[in-house]
Amino acid sequence: MLGNSRNDIIARLQGPSTRGWGAVSVFSRARLNRALEQQYLSRLETLTFLPPCSLEFQAADKRIGLVMVEFGTPMLSFETASLENSQASLTMNIIGGQVLEYGATGELLARYELSESMGYTLEMVIELTQVQGIVDQRGRVVLDLSQGTRLACNLYEGELAETLNMQLGSWFAGLPRQRTLFDLGIIDLQGVSLLTPDRFIIRTQAAPGAQLLGANNYGAGAVVVFIKLLGNDASGLEPSRDFPYLIPDDDDGERYSASLLVQREMLEHVTGDRLDVLSSLLFPGGQVFQEIDRATPRDLIVFGDIAPHRSLLTLSPATRTLQAGETVQFTLQDADGAPLQATRWTAMSLRSHQRKADGMFVSGRPGLYQAADEKAIGQNSLTVVITAEHEQGGVLRTASARLLVQHQPVAFAPALYKTVGSLEPVMLNASRTDENALSWRLLEPALGTLLPEARQAKFEPAAGAINDVALQQIAVDAEGKQRLGVVLNNSYQPARIDSSEQGAIKPGQQRTFMHGDATWLPSAERRWRALGDGVLDAQGQYTAPTGLLAATDVVALAFIQNGVSYPGGHAVVTVSSLEPEKSWTSLATFKVTLSGGIGDTHEGRAFANGYQQLQVDIEVQPTQPVSGDEVYWLSPTEIATIRLRDRRSGIDIDPLDGVAEGIESDSASLYATRTTPNRFRMSQGGQGHTRLAADADQGVTFKTLYLHARYENAPSAEFIVVLDKDGGGEFVSTDSDVKKASFTFRYIPRPIFKEEHYSITRWRAEGGSAAPGDPEEDNFDFHLRTQDYFRLEYSAGIFETCKFYWVDGPPKEEPGKPVKPTAPCSLLAWESPHSNEVMASYTGWIFRDRLEKKEGGGPPPLEIKFDSGLEPYVEDVSEDFDHTVKPTGFKDGALVIVNFRHDDFPYNPKALAAVNKDLGVELVDQDGNAHYLRLSYGQPTKVGRRNQVELKVEQPPQSVMRTTSRGTV
Repeated sequence: MLGNSRNDIIARLQGPSTRGWGAVSVFSRARLNRALEQQYLSRLETLTFLPPCSLEFQAADKRIGLVMVEFGTPMLSFETASLENSQASLTMNIIGGQVLEYGATGELLARYELSESMGYTLEMVIELTQVQGIVDQRGRVVLDLSQGTRLACNLYEGELAETLNMQLGSWFAGLPRQRTLFDLGIIDLQGVSLLTPDRFIIRTQAAPGAQLLGANNYGAGAVVVFIKLLGNDASGLEPSRDFPYLIPDDDDGERYSASLLVQREMLEHVTGDRLDVLSSLLFPGGQVFQEIDRATPRDLIVFGDIAPHRSLLTLSPATRTLQAGETVQFTLQDADGAPLQATRWTAMSLRSHQRKADGMFVSGRPGLYQAADEKAIGQNSLTVVITAEHEQGGVLRTASARLLVQHQPVAFAPALYKTVGSLEPVMLNASRTDENALSWRLLEPALGTLLPEARQAKFEPAAGAINDVALQQIAVDAEGKQRLGVVLNNSYQPARIDSSEQGAIKPGQQRTFMHGDATWLPSAERRWRALGDGVLDAQGQYTAPTGLLAATDVVALAFIQNGVSYPGGHAVVTVSSLEPEKSWTSLATFKVTLSGGIGDTHEGRAFANGYQQLQVDIEVQPTQPVSGDEVYWLSPTEIATIRLRDRRSGIDIDPLDGVAEGIESDSASLYATRTTPNRFRMSQGGQGHTRLAADADQGVTFKTLYLHARYENAPSAEFIVVLDKDGGGEFVSTDSDVKKASFTFRYIPRPIFKEEHYSITRWRAEGGSAAPGDPEEDNFDFHLRTQDYFRLEYSAGIFETCKFYWVDGPPKEEPGKPVKPTAPCSLLAWESPHSNEVMASYTGWIFRDRLEKKEGGGPPPLEIKFDSGLEPYVEDVSEDFDHTVKPTGFKDGALVIVNFRHDDFPYNPKALAAVNKDLGVELVDQDGNAHYLRLSYGQPTKVGRRNQVELKVEQPPQSVMRTTSRGTV
């Protein structure tokens, strides 16, 4: 590994280093992967996880079936990263599921039971991109698994691998984006400081030496974000290959995990120690940038660590594999690793249809989980999500962990393998739920050699070992209660062997096998035999061996004619102690209810602005078995597939990813859904939460979706509900003759806003106030230095977001004249345009996002903000812009314009040229509708114009309607 210490980096930064960008943010692989793990675990609990993969394909004379194959946490690496692009490598472990292989005649040739420790993975090359939020004005650095290229899964080699990789690529591409999108970093684009990010590009970079195979830091690297700040006249140059790697490797790379480089020319805009661009760097998964130290060799370099936010809770262990019936102790920890007492513990098996498979928490032992026993687990392996809740001061926080619970202590891949025609070597894989080493051995009779190596082994059949069909059993533990089987078939088998039942057979149970063709050598003697540990009588009745947990056996039939034995046929028998889970086959209830629906028409209405939401409550109940049997439920995996579909077009409605507030104005989507409510008010009186099942013991599931529309002037649409059953099969609400199987949606016409819908109330903050009954103008005539709050409110609700725009369009670019980076957000006016005039007014503003929280959970501090163009001209009048907000004049959900009047502000035409513009402000209300208002001091000829703030309703500007992402790749 090449050295890259803090001092080494500073030595490389003696000259201009940002390539003309205002700032460069760098964050490392280790912390990015920690954020990915937190997102992965939290999505398990919210049922927005990457679904299990089931697909079939044909290749190399085989039919391959993947059955509920599950993928683990996405992990990034940067061995192929280059500053010329934004690519990285991504790997996911395969943590569970089955792979089945069938021959040309449909015969089962192999069965693989997958487990995480077997080492099967899926790799892909991923392009990091940006998603822009227009309402919340944030740019997100994301990776999208559906856009991965060069997929490589090591389940197979050669032709089978090529076909599998292509099939997996198509499968990922067809998934909802909500399931495949992960956040790596967030750049807050809100604000008007010259140190506020304006746009950015994303690149990736390998750490020094990390591209050398075998290096200790192989694959280490970082995401590099080159940021244009509002104070920059233009974006910087493309990054070059010699751009230094800005994360030090001090303390073996454990001390620092992120850095921020700020252009020296931008440092003159720093007020005190406040570095706005630093506070604009946000991270998902409860991570925050914590500064460790800084230096200024030329530009400013801030070294830091992406550390857990104080509000982040975690569970230890985060993942674990265990056997049915075993226990594991979980500990809830705060951001510092200190243990916390959980308010509530829950366990949820993702693919189970009966609650007994969830397992349980041991009474009186907080956090001690016991997996379902081998009789209740119902499947070879289950993914179980453990969730701990912690409530304090009315704030509920959660943390999740993932368990893989196996029916037996050993998993085999393959558990069954059958050769056809040739006796080629077989690669074997196994894993244990405990830490004991695998002990590979051939059981007698040995039909070849076994070359073991840790969890893998290679079985080579001996030449000439068999003439027709034989069974080689292999064990990996001392007792040999679980055995994988290699069936060696080296002859033509003309007879078809049928059995009285299908599927696995339990130890000690019986099953009858029959020869299906009586015309084949009708006079020959039929001789049955079992090649494994089972017992087979002369009539074909097979008795499975006792004392085994899982094994493969072969039932073989030979024809004896004139003392000569002819191969007749054979059947492979799977012996397993597993009690398969029962499941539902049909639905008794599948209906949809609209919160506050209109009459009996089952019609929903909402504004088609992309943000208002219609609450859609869905009720599903499987048809229950006979009385006294277990209750059947939808599995969480099935619940996660519930979606809306446009009945006319047959197109499923895309779910939004969890961070998006709604359908942005630059999106091509007409409709979309969320699984949680956003900040905006719901139409028709929606309650904003999922209803609890009143008759939960009868297998009823309620799910709530929130429908968004961005299609004004559209005709009505009819929506139905769809879900996918585990193992295959699609169920549609309209398939049965029930009421409320669908609903109609109509958009509400956009409101026409007028001046009378708003009020501006003035409140004197400094400089005296009029006595009751005194003329209002005395407030200004008798007090020359004043501070007034003009509170702008909407009569029908509150404002959720606020941003300024160029009300008359941005100024045209002129050669040699930089364009102001932001729309005006402060007013400035003198009493008269005379050169000796000193009476002037200027404005700032106050607006607080009511949902924004500071560290610790409370609202952020209030501050008066100003147009950065004012600073050079006002600094002689006022020491700085750091004014204390007077809470009496402020109100959440309102925009407050603060008017400052001075009597010692010399007339300055340059100041007027910088900010002498009316203000355009876009305010989005609780319903998601945008209000466009012009704020001004009034007409220049109006007496006392600098004392009052006036408003006028504007039409939506074309520049706003065409808003697109400010980030590029």
